[in-house]
Amino acid sequence: MSSVEIPLVLVVEDNNTDYDLLVEQLVTEYLLVRAKDGSAAIEMLLGGATYYAAIIDLLLPGTKTGADVSLVAADLGVPVLMLTTTPALAQMSGSLGSIMEKGAAPEAVLTWLRSLT
Repeated sequence: MSSVEIPLVLVVEDNNTDYDLLVEQLVTEYLLVRAKDGSAAIEMLLGGATYYAAIIDLLLPGTKTGADVSLVAADLGVPVLMLTTTPALAQMSGSLGSIMEKGAAPEAVLTWLRSLT
């Protein structure tokens, strides 16, 4: 009997509605774990799990931004998708990875994840 490994995706999102939209679209193909702030996300990234990708909100509560989280993820070789209402801000923040505007069709996030294979 062979086991199929489900890719683990870190979702860093403090807004419940935005998170729920992602879950609806991704839960059938990916195992999602959530961090609600940047500090928790960095702790999770450094915790030893192997993440397939990280989907990160740029603006997060607390002292660590989505850009901070993206730098740690990139250092670990984890592909990053930044979600933001202001894509220009994401580019200026020095965040690493792809950038997608919040409110884009959730299918676009699924397409991005599928493109990683």
